Amino acid sequence: MSTYNPYAYRSYISSSKNNNEMKLHKQAVRNSIAKVSIRGKVTITLTLVTLIVMSLFLFSATASTTPGKLPLDGESIIAVGAGDTLWDIAKFHYSDASDIGYIVYLIKDRNQLDSSTITPGQQLILPSI
Repeated sequence: MSTYNPYAYRSYISSSKNNNEMKLHKQAVRNSIAKVSIRGKVTITLTLVTLIVMSLFLFSATASTTPGKLPLDGESIIAVGAGDTLWDIAKFHYSDASDIGYIVYLIKDRNQLDSSTITPGQQLILPSI
């Protein structure tokens, strides 16, 4: 009785082909694997770039509006114009105030701003004093 040898078929196949055919076959297999892995890398890269761009658009759309708050009684909403600064807005809208720095602080606090950087088109709530 003979025992089953799983490598016998492989050795039979390799011995039946000449050496050049085997080299061509191996190279074709390597090339097809390389093509698949390059396509996979390109697909993953494009997917990541798309997700990053979409998240930037989402962030810019939410950053330009008031952070989910409505103005209270006595407060008003303004749109930031080109070249506007928080200091200029505070001086214009609170001209009778003695401490403009404190007004800038109040505007930043009311609008939950981390810095004094504002962008044109951004909406700000001006607190009542």
